[in-house]
Amino acid sequence: MIEFDGTAAELAASKLPDSIKTHTLLLLNNSGAEADEKVSDYVGGYLYVVETEEDLKLVSGLGTKTLQLITASVYEMPIVLDVCEYVGNDYMHCWLASNNSGGNSYFIPKNLWTPNVLRTYQINNDQFNRV
Repeated sequence: MIEFDGTAAELAASKLPDSIKTHTLLLLNNSGAEADEKVSDYVGGYLYVVETEEDLKLVSGLGTKTLQLITASVYEMPIVLDVCEYVGNDYMHCWLASNNSGGNSYFIPKNLWTPNVLRTYQINNDQFNRV
C-alpha cells in the first residue's frame, strides 16, 4: 500500500495518480489549505493507495453480523463509510471519520473493485440518496 502525508505542494509534485492528486487538491483548496500544510491536517489521516487485495483488509468501516453492528473491512464484507465515491473512472475513494479530526482516505484502483467494494459503494450512495 502506498502511504502519503505530505503537504499540498508535495502532493502536486508526487508520483501519485493524477486523478487522486486532482481530487485531493480540490478538496484541500475548497477547505482553505495552504500549500505548506499537511494533507492530514485537513482529512484527519493519511492518504493510502491500495495496491493488493490484501490491502483491502485495512479499509474498515461498519458492517453487520447476525444483526449486530461490528467494525469490519471491505475485504470481509460491504461496509458503511462517511464517503464512498468514484474518482474518475479508475479509483474509488473510501473515507470514514474514525476520530475527532477525520480519518484515513483510501483510494482503491478499478482492478480491485471486488463485489464487496462495489456493494459498499452502492450501500453508501443509496443510503444518502434517500434523504
